[in-house]
Formats: sequence, C-alpha cells, structure tokens
Amino acid sequence: MNLKAVREMADRRAIRRAIARTDGNISGAAKILGISRPTLYDLLKHYQMQG
Repeated sequence: MNLKAVREMADRRAIRRAIARTDGNISGAAKILGISRPTLYDLLKHYQMQG
C-alpha cells in the first residue's frame, strides 16, 4: 500500500463515521470532521461517496 491509498481509506472511514454519527446530517458531519460543508461535499464527490 502506498500513502495515497492509506490516506484515502482513512478519509473514507472518517467521513462514513461522521455521517453515521449525525444520522446523515452533512453540516453536522463536517463540523465533527473540522471542515466546511462545501469541503465535505467535495470529498464525497472526489471519493464517489453518497452523502
């Protein structure tokens, strides 16, 4: 595994957990992650994840 793959897995896991903890609330998940809502949307798009 390379660093990029490890980081992507960690990002995906953190995003999934934050969204689950907020019952799908993107604003709340972004707050937990310490990023803005638009940044979270960008990450969801980048990783092809559903919010």
